[in-house]
Amino acid sequence: IKGDLVKILGGHNSPVYSVGFHPSDLFFASGDADGKIKLWSKDGKLLDTINIGSSVDKVKFSPDGTILAVATRGQVSLIDLNLSTLINKGCDRIRNYLKNNPNVRESDRQLCQ
Repeated sequence: IKGDLVKILGGHNSPVYSVGFHPSDLFFASGDADGKIKLWSKDGKLLDTINIGSSVDKVKFSPDGTILAVATRGQVSLIDLNLSTLINKGCDRIRNYLKNNPNVRESDRQLCQ
């Protein structure tokens, strides 16, 4: 089978050992020898970088796409990608800021309600 090159993504600074596609096919993850996991949109835009700190041997999404399993030398890490969980964690960090900072617009004060 002959295929055509779609795009080359140049975000890693060390060898990439694993690529895993999200079940929705909207994005994918790549893991490298420096312990970096990069999350990419399906069109190749870098969305985020997660530093695991140890060479990433394998990345794989759970069937429902909410957990990313990462195999490194000697351990497996589970990363919660559930959007509602991430939103709740973010809101826990900024709720007081939104409520009390005088520079926040009134309309933005309700973002984490």
